[in-house]
Amino acid sequence: MTYCVGMMLDKGLVLMSDTRTNSGVDNISVFRKSFTWSTPGERVITIMTAGNLATTQAVISQLEERNKAPSERRPSILEEPTMFQVATHVGNLLRNVIEGRQSGPVQGEGARFTATMIVAGQIRDMEPRLFMIYPEGNFIESTDDTFAIELRDRGPEFDPTAAAERKSQADDDDRPGGWGLQLVRRQMDEIRYRREAGENILRLTKRLVPAAGVE
Repeated sequence: MTYCVGMMLDKGLVLMSDTRTNSGVDNISVFRKSFTWSTPGERVITIMTAGNLATTQAVISQLEERNKAPSERRPSILEEPTMFQVATHVGNLLRNVIEGRQSGPVQGEGARFTATMIVAGQIRDMEPRLFMIYPEGNFIESTDDTFAIELRDRGPEFDPTAAAERKSQADDDDRPGGWGLQLVRRQMDEIRYRREAGENILRLTKRLVPAAGVE
């Protein structure tokens, strides 16, 4: 399971990610999932990754131009004029890497090389921006009136959007548990589920509406 969180605050961005790649009773592996590039005084850009490790490593390696000598490297995302174009660049690269790895025969859902990324940063004289990049290369941007949470796990396939809603019964109203889906459905404006590469992926979106009279 991978945890990456990006938040836009009044005074900037907060980004967090874990380092776990897989775990078991006696097997825990870790790997860096947060990467930052900067030009002092001009820009800072961070990318957090989730999904197939080979795919995310390939994307990061290409962004860092590791095929060149260290003295010749100039990551292209440090040349893009806006954060929107940085997100577009990363999205196109992610899509191309996934398509290249899946060009041959794919056996079962576990053989897919999907990944998602969070791209965040700020360029001088511009506002901080935060994007969620999908495997297809498209993305959405975090705004003041919307936030989204994406949850992933490698458990058995389960689509909560198709699960039957629990009915309240007078004799079990005090029974603990079983109400999580109802709470999510009532509080979230959009719930989307998909199964990719052996993972359950649930995306929750909430639109924030300011209180009346509050700017």
